[in-house]
Amino acid sequence: GPMKYSILFLSLLSILSVPLSAQTLSFEEMDQVLGENWKGTLTYLDYQSEKKVDIPVELAVRKLKEGQYVLAYSYPEEPKANSTSKMKLSKDGRKVGKYTILSRESLDDGRIKIVCIGKGKDDKKPATLFYTYILSEKEFVMRKDVEYSLGNQQPFFRNEFRFTRN
Repeated sequence: GPMKYSILFLSLLSILSVPLSAQTLSFEEMDQVLGENWKGTLTYLDYQSEKKVDIPVELAVRKLKEGQYVLAYSYPEEPKANSTSKMKLSKDGRKVGKYTILSRESLDDGRIKIVCIGKGKDDKKPATLFYTYILSEKEFVMRKDVEYSLGNQQPFFRNEFRFTRN
């Protein structure tokens, strides 16, 4: 609704007023998520039913080389869905993969929240993609929101991995 729009606008304004140098993530900060024992859920929007679906998932993160990571996802209820993906942080700390860091904030408990933006495709349609990451030793969240490029549609929730560990 309009409220959400004004919040988005305000957050964009606050981003514009922050020097760009602040919108970065360091290798050391990213390295906090290295290791195993991440347990959590994947929540995704089922495009058929338009309902959100939750499934349990576990994660292990290892380092390929400086700034490059492999994420191994395992699904206890659906081992066939197990997969791996790569994640790369640019040397200057401004990009995660091909997506540029738009904002960065510090949350409580030493958690860092970054939002990245980039062009891509979703459901075979051109879109602007927003990736939100929350990082710390004990919490790792990766969320994807999508805004279709055609028409003036609102960004909508696509999926979210939410992990914790002790």
